[in-house]
Amino acid sequence: MSENTAITVEVPQTTVHWQDAAANANPLGGLPFIIIMVGIFYFVLIRPQNKERKAHDEMVASLVKGQRVVTKSGVHGRIASVGDSTIDLEVSDKVKITVDKVFVGRVQGGE
Repeated sequence: MSENTAITVEVPQTTVHWQDAAANANPLGGLPFIIIMVGIFYFVLIRPQNKERKAHDEMVASLVKGQRVVTKSGVHGRIASVGDSTIDLEVSDKVKITVDKVFVGRVQGGE
């Protein structure tokens, strides 16, 4: 049968001295970098988006009957009537559709 033999391997021991380890960096060392990144995100992404949303809200609030508009989906028409949250667009002779005001992309001109 097989004979059980034990193999012994000697591993050199390494002693770790925690006092000899390099000092850790300041935990607040990355804070200025994070603040700079937040500032960049604000001025590049958040602020322009807020300005665009405010301009769109003002445009939607100023919609009146007779204006030619284009919806965000590309439908062109003349405003036949304005409700609280919707408008009726006349897209062709005697063809009217109801669209939410928030989906008006731009105003083309007046009457």
